Amino acid sequence: MKLFNFKKKDFETYIREGEDYMDGGEFEKAIKSFDNAIKIDENSAIPYVLKASALYNLRRFEESLEVSKEAIELSLEDDFIVYYNISITYYSMERYDDAFENLDKALKINQNFIPIYVLKASIYKKLEQYEKSLEEYNKALEINPEDLGIYSLKADFYFSIKDYNNAIKECEKIQNIAPDDYEAINRKAFIYF
Repeated sequence: MKLFNFKKKDFETYIREGEDYMDGGEFEKAIKSFDNAIKIDENSAIPYVLKASALYNLRRFEESLEVSKEAIELSLEDDFIVYYNISITYYSMERYDDAFENLDKALKINQNFIPIYVLKASIYKKLEQYEKSLEEYNKALEINPEDLGIYSLKADFYFSIKDYNNAIKECEKIQNIAPDDYEAINRKAFIYF
């Protein structure tokens, strides 16, 4: 008969535990779990990527970038998501040139990941380069011409620059694809008033 049954946590358990903490918004605890996973396998990029995400959520951007770079060094230079996540961090820090640089790296690996184009469009909008912003939204639509989210973003974009006619046209495009889309109907009504 065993008196004590201590089960040592393994790598996957720490990863799952950290993800659960992340889901619950307990980012400090998540970081500790990911650090424990790193202690078990410092050559796996997974806990680094997840830790960088937790740090980002705590708005500890510089630390998030450093951990993301460690993930890239662990043979993730072909992982477009890491570059995309780094771009989001730079975007949050308003370091748009660095964001563009990493988005371009992500695009070299995967040209079909729509959020890359959306983030580029957002940056161009912040920089008041509206034509380039629209080009990026249109590139996203080339990948998926029925992506209602992109049409919504374009409608919001046009509305924000007071181009109400084009905003309404984007809402109508949504309704052509999904006639009962409640948000498009609401957005269109809002624009009219």
